[in-house]
Order: sequence, then C-alpha cells, then structure tokens
Amino acid sequence: MNQPSFEWIDAYEALAKEVRKRDTPEGREELLAICSECLGKDDWTYIDPLAIFLSFNRSGKNSGQRRVQQIRALMDAFGITVPFDGDLSGIPTAYQQFGIISHNRDDAEKSWRLFDLVVDQGNAVLDDSEFIEAMNQVAALNGKVNFNDLTKILYMLNPHVFFPLHLANNALVKTRFGVDNQIIRHSAEGYVNYLHQLKEATDEAFWELSNSADPHFSDIPEQQESSEAPCNVSSRQGRNIILYGPPGTGKTHHVAATAWLIANGRDCSPCALRSLSHEDEKAAKAWYDGQLRQTNGQVAFTTFHQSFGYEEFIEGIRPLIADETSEGESELTYRYEDGIFKSFCKRAARPIVLGGAEDLGLNSNPNIWKVSLDGTGPNPTRTDCLENGHIRIGWDDYGPTITGEIDYKDGGKQILNYFVNVMRRGDIVLSCYSATTVDAIGVITGDPEWHEEYDRLKRQRAVKWLAKDLALDIVDEFNLPTMTLSTIYRSKMSVGDALKVIQEHNGGDSISEPNDKPYIFVIDEINRGNVSKIFGELITLIEESKREGQPEAQCTILPYTKERFSVPSNVTIIGTMNTADRSLTQLDTALRRRFEFLEIAPDPSLLSENIEGIDLQKLLEAMNTRIAALYDREHLIGHSYLMGVDSFAELKNRFASRIIPLLQEYFYDDYEKIRLVLNDERDGDGFVVRDGLDERYLGNLGNLGNRDAPLTINDSTRWLPEHFMAIYGEALSTARSAETGEE
Repeated sequence: MNQPSFEWIDAYEALAKEVRKRDTPEGREELLAICSECLGKDDWTYIDPLAIFLSFNRSGKNSGQRRVQQIRALMDAFGITVPFDGDLSGIPTAYQQFGIISHNRDDAEKSWRLFDLVVDQGNAVLDDSEFIEAMNQVAALNGKVNFNDLTKILYMLNPHVFFPLHLANNALVKTRFGVDNQIIRHSAEGYVNYLHQLKEATDEAFWELSNSADPHFSDIPEQQESSEAPCNVSSRQGRNIILYGPPGTGKTHHVAATAWLIANGRDCSPCALRSLSHEDEKAAKAWYDGQLRQTNGQVAFTTFHQSFGYEEFIEGIRPLIADETSEGESELTYRYEDGIFKSFCKRAARPIVLGGAEDLGLNSNPNIWKVSLDGTGPNPTRTDCLENGHIRIGWDDYGPTITGEIDYKDGGKQILNYFVNVMRRGDIVLSCYSATTVDAIGVITGDPEWHEEYDRLKRQRAVKWLAKDLALDIVDEFNLPTMTLSTIYRSKMSVGDALKVIQEHNGGDSISEPNDKPYIFVIDEINRGNVSKIFGELITLIEESKREGQPEAQCTILPYTKERFSVPSNVTIIGTMNTADRSLTQLDTALRRRFEFLEIAPDPSLLSENIEGIDLQKLLEAMNTRIAALYDREHLIGHSYLMGVDSFAELKNRFASRIIPLLQEYFYDDYEKIRLVLNDERDGDGFVVRDGLDERYLGNLGNLGNRDAPLTINDSTRWLPEHFMAIYGEALSTARSAETGEE
C-alpha cells in the first residue's frame, strides 16, 4: 500500500487563506458565486467559511471522487497551484453537513470571527482568549453544529494545532496515551486542555494519528458527552426508535425534540432530551412544525389505528372517477396509489440536483412525465418533436384556451390539466416509443403554446432533448411497469434513475448527488395498529443493515405496482407508544427487534413544589410509587396531568376530571386500591367515601346483613388541602389523631 502524501494539508491551507482574503462585503458575494458553481450551493444566503470546508467533507454518499472534484474546482476558481494528488488520508468526514449554519447574519459573523482567528494566528491561536470565546459561540448555535464536527473543521484549517474528535480517534488517543476526551465537556476550554495534554503525550503529527485510527468509525456520530451523570440508555440510536411510557409523560412533545436532534446529528437519549435548554426546545418545535408544513419537508407524521393498513402505508388500489363519456356518464376506474411511507421514502431518496444541472434546464425537484408523441413507433410527429425540440398533444377541438367551461365531451380533461397546469419548466419527460421502451429523455423549457400551423396536435411545449436515439427498456433495466396508451401521466421512474441516464449521455459530468439529509417519519400510537399487517414485507427492510446503500441492503418487489422498493439509509422512524394501552411484552417480536425503545418516564421535577402548601412533586411521586406496587410501571401517571396547575381549585379540577377517572380505569373501579394509591383511610371524608344508602328505598334489601355501604368518589367540593398532603405524608387518620389527641 502506498504511503499517504498528505498533500491536502497545503491545499487546504491555501484554500483557507483565499477564503480569508474575501472577508469583505464584495468578497463574500464572490464566495457565494464560487460555492454555487463549484459546490452546487446555490441556496446559501449568508456565506459561512466553516460551512465551505465541511460541505465537501461530509459523510453519507458524498464519495471520495466527488470530494476531490469539488476541492480541485475550488482550487481552480481561486487560482491555487500547490500540489494536490487527491489523497484525503487522515481527514474524518463529518456526520452532518454543517452548512449552512448561518440562517441569519449574526450567526455568519460568529463563524467568520472564529475562522479569521484560526487562519490569522496560526499555531498561536490556542493562547488567545478570543478564540475560546469564539469557539464556544459557534458550538452553541442552537445545536446546528455537532461539537465534534466543529473540531474536524478546525483540524482541516490547521492540522498542526487541532485534532479531530470522533470515536476512533478518541479511542486511539485514550488507549495509546491515556488522554481521555471526557475532560472536554463540549467546551472550548476543555478542548484546548485536551490538545495541550495530547501535545505533551506525543510528538506524532496529528494527521498521522488520525490516519492510523480505525476508519470504520469516521462517519459515526459521537455521543454527546455531558458533565451530568451518565445515562443508562445508549445515545447512538439506530434508524428506528420508539418513545414509550405511560400516559401524560410528553411522548408526543418529545418527538419534535428527538427529530430535531437526529436532524442535527446529536444524541437523542432521554438524558439528552431532559437536558435541552428552553431555547433549544423552542428551536426544535419551530423546526419540526416548519418541516411538517412543507410539502417536501424532512418530516412526515401519521397515526396508527385499528383500520390503518398496508394500502394506506405502502401502496394500494384507489377508485378514480374518470372523464365523462360521450353519454355524459362518469366512469369508475381504479389506479395504484403510493401510501404515505412509500411516498416519504421516495422523497428522501430523491437526489440533490447540483448547480451544474441548471445548464441543462433542470429544476431542483423535477417531476418525471411519460409522454406519447402521437402514439408509439416511428411517425412524423415524433420526428418533428425530436428534431425541433418540443412535445405536441391534441384535443384541438377544445380550442387554444383551456377554461372551466369546457365540457370535455371527448375526454382528455386530466391530460390537458397535466399539460397546461401541472407540468413545470425543469421537469423531465420520457418519450414513449413502445410499451416498454423510451427513445428520448428531455427537460421542459417552455410554457404551453398553440401552433395553428399544424394540421393536428397543435398544443406544444418546448423541450430540450438531453438524450436521444435511446432504446431504453425501462421494464428490464429499472423494473418499471409497462407504459399505457394515455398521452401524459407521471412516470414511476425515479428522479435518480432519470438523472443517471441523462448524465451518461452528457459526458458523465455529475449533475446530482445523493441526498444524505436526515428524514424523519413519525408514527404516533404505533402500538394501536396491526404492525405486521401495515409494514408487510417492509418489516425486514427497515433494519439499518438492510437499508439502501448498506452492505446487506435488500429490496422487494411491491405487490401492486411491481416496483422495486427499498428503504433509504437517511430515513429514521420514530414511533410513540402509550404503555397503558399495550404492554411492551405484547408487541410483535419482529417489531421489538427492529426498534430501539427509549422510556419517557414521569418527571415530577417539572411540577410546582407549593400550591397552597401542597408539594405536587412529592404528590406525583407518592402516587406512582403505589401504582407501581399495586399494578405496574406501565400504568404510572404522567407529569402532564399536573402541569400548569397554579391554584388549589385547578388541582381539584385535575383530580376530579383526569386523575381519578384514570385510576378508576386502571383498577376497574376497585375503590379499595384507589384509596391505597391516594393514601386515603377515612370513610367520612377524603377522596373515597362510603355511599350512605337511603333505607327508605331498600325495602327487604335492608335485611341482607351488616355489609358495608359501597365506596364511591367524594364530592370534590369537600376535598381539602390536607387530603392532598396526606397522599405523600402520613395516613390521614394518623395525622388527624395526632392533631386532635383522639385514639
């Protein structure tokens, strides 16, 4: 094996200096243009110097070849001529893409300040207090950057001074030199101390050390170390997570934070969730809600229920009212329709169209259309369209303008709607030559037009044909269904497959890259549905090792559409489960094996300690201790039942309307057990009392013996603060005896 040259060190240093020169308003505008051209980052608003370096050093499917192409493109744009052989040995990739972290100008300025200090001061930067402050500020940008990723960026800028943190490097340094990364605690001060200890322990170059670590761990996200006590649950979750716990513990609330942490490559263990700041929680909720509102966002949500099935989740057959016939009657037809999870996986797998694709006319999120050019096989219309750059369709009798008043007596309503209203510039079209063969692929470049010079098929849209003279058998090559005679409809071909064909016929230059952004699919109440039925054959495909792109990747042929389908690696499934509805032990073994279960337990610390002398924290803890003893841990009372209680009147209302009914359900109206939970011993008052029966109406029933009157819930107006205090204190009868001196 050849020894690494480490020529990237000088190349990266030269890149950093060129970026530093452009820290001016005009220079930043130039950087935005360069990054758009060389990195495909045409959506950046505020240029972030740190993001530039991480953008071509991220993990996922950004291949080494692609990284080298981007680096060389940047070097050419800056006029850098230092040697660079493409060897990237010793550079650990980052789990998430840093940029752009700068969603506002203030964030961008913080990144520039840190970057400028590192480049300007060189090896002396660790002695500068400004560096400490600047690094802490960047690391605290609302969780948008993993601390370990930040150390990787600093290492790229100056590997003489900085050492990149990740699992392999941390383990190597601790084993070989006894330097433990636990001293860092995600602070710049701790990191500088760590670097000083490492420098004292070895004279070996940091890039040599990094290169000698096990590369298997380079792309694995780090566990976020904390100064708090360690968690019992591992922070490195798999691709499938279930948040479980009794009712009222905030499982649905925690979904937003969990999804946000995953999207940012951070630990999402219960400890991490509890340690989130109020600002982080607000940021997580805002991001989560924003993603749900987007048609093509990174988050999708559904709720399982008893009637939810495979057809809604994966794919099924749906009825469709077709165009009216000549007799004016509507025809009922059926079509295949993607379910919510299948559609989401397609979205997550859709590649990112690079900036260079704009030269071809492609938009960033193209649809794929099948178009028949006057039927199949060779014909004059097909020749005209391919030679002159357009597509043509008919229904000429409706005239040049399509309005709502057209009766569509001859059909074509849906097709004309596609052609006029739905197709967009930048969408991809497939020319259908036969039921199985595509002879050309192009991109729509114009709006609908009417051309009177044609005898027929006068409706036209301009198309730039990107690949012609094809004999592409889409059935054999892409396992797609045969094409029908309908003039226009959405093709089942994926965007990635279409771009692959286009790329092969345009010199092989990359026009897209795999999408490695995290996508989160949320299933609320996952235990309420028949999981085996809903997931079907996908119960195997959701395993992390079986995902697309993994060594053991598997795909399946779906039963309705006969499409090949696999689950992308960038999809995380988050489920919520109310354990009061179904025990963990009752779950399907296949489901339990493929999900990590994170318990969301009641948290009394979130409650008030003084509501007119009543300690709600102790009250909830006492009740749950007794419920666990009398029933089990899966039926505890969540803290949300008492959240927001700010008066004794509200506390009584919560008990009367929520907590007491819940206990009645748990214990099947066994009031003796309810009394035990509430530490309630008096028959005359308290929460549970004897129901005094009116003997006037009992008749002969009154002779049944001396059995006690039945128990019932006391009128809440009679509840006193001392009744609630007794729940977590002495038994009520004992307390009163002490007060009155009664025996």
